[in-house]
Formats: sequence, structure tokens, C-alpha cells
Amino acid sequence: MEVLLSIKNVSKYFGGLAANKDLSFDIEKGEIIGLIGPNGSGKTTLINVITGNYAVDQGSIRFKGHEILGLKPYTINRLGIARTYQVVQPFVGMSVRENVVAGVLFGRDGKGRKMKAAWEKADEVLELCHMQEKKNEMVENLTIADVKRLEIAKAMATDPDLLLLDEGMAGLNPKEIDDALELITKINKMGIT
Repeated sequence: MEVLLSIKNVSKYFGGLAANKDLSFDIEKGEIIGLIGPNGSGKTTLINVITGNYAVDQGSIRFKGHEILGLKPYTINRLGIARTYQVVQPFVGMSVRENVVAGVLFGRDGKGRKMKAAWEKADEVLELCHMQEKKNEMVENLTIADVKRLEIAKAMATDPDLLLLDEGMAGLNPKEIDDALELITKINKMGIT
């Protein structure tokens, strides 16, 4: 298989505390992997490092063979890495559909995209994430399960090759977890790692 993301000897310190220490692993195209560990073990920090939100103290991160350390988060996103957030961050005061179209416009292929095409892409993503029937709802009226799906939809709207989910199932009941796993599997079958 082709290595999509390669992490080599990555360390991130906050003062004298190592959030990530000498981490090395590869993610191959098509894989679904999970990082497990207790609260405070560095999972979110690693996602923040990969996506350019935090600088590393040492190491290398390569995406599709190219070094991405030091790049801005929006540049990393446009290269094909999307993420969700542990603390969900919908655009309050906007509808579900407006939230997703923002992802379309600021994602990898958003620059120069016509608004009609952006709305159409948003509708495709909403259909994928089973949110089409809620597209006109204001995000502040959504359930936690809906907000989690919206986070995935916003990330998918950027046309990623690699989707990083941070606590994507926290706060969900067993049925909602099953639905989330079904969506992740469906996304993976579309060729997204």
C-alpha cells in the first residue's frame, strides 16, 4: 500500500511536559486507524500538530511524500487533510447548509468555485452525512449527534484524502455510535483514509 501520512520522531512539549514524545508511525492509504489513550495522553495534540495548529519541537510529518511541518492549517487542509474538533465548532447563527458550504468554499477546491456549484457540493455532503432533511435548521437547535455529523460534513466538504476525527463519538449513545461507524465506513469506501 501507499503511505499517505508518515510521522517520524515527532515530539511536542508544553514547558517540561511531553504531550507527544518521539512518535513514529505511518498511515497507509485506505486504512482506518484509531488512537486510544486516557484524557491528556496527547491524542488531540497530535491532531493539532498534523494539521498545523501546533508547531512541533522535533520530528517530521510527511503527507503524500511532502513535508508539511511549518505549513499553515489552511494550506494543510487544501493539500487534503481535514479534521473535526473535540470541542465542536459550528458557525452559530448559520444553518446546517451554510456551515457546510463554508467548508466547500474554503476547502481544497473552493477557490474560484461558483456559488451554485458550492451549494450543490454542500447538498451532496449533507446527503452523504444523512443531514439533508436538517439542512435549513440553525445549528444551535441540533442534537449532539447532529452536531457531530455536521462536524464530519464540514470536514468532508473540503474534499479530503485524509480525515482526522477528534473524539468523533464522545457523548453519543450506542445507536448514534453505530450510525457514526456506518458513516465512517461509507466515507472510507469512497477512498478517504
